[in-house]
Amino acid sequence: MHCENNYEIQARLYTLAVLRLAGMSDRAAFEKRFGGVLYCFLRGMRPGDELAGVYFRRPDWQDVLNWQAEMLGSEFWGLQSG
Repeated sequence: MHCENNYEIQARLYTLAVLRLAGMSDRAAFEKRFGGVLYCFLRGMRPGDELAGVYFRRPDWQDVLNWQAEMLGSEFWGLQSG
């Protein structure tokens, strides 16, 4: 659970950073140029199981907008507002 939660946050942060770095600021650019998030956990990989240790997700544009709005809020980071 700890790893799942933290890797999800990391994937969201990296996604937002890549989109900003690449100048993808609208749905059209996102759909055309963003392939998704791919993690390969070397310790989790096993011969004969090509999905072991591999995580792939392609969020949709609305997910990205929601992540951005959520992460801009102080509650996400455990901070008190005001």
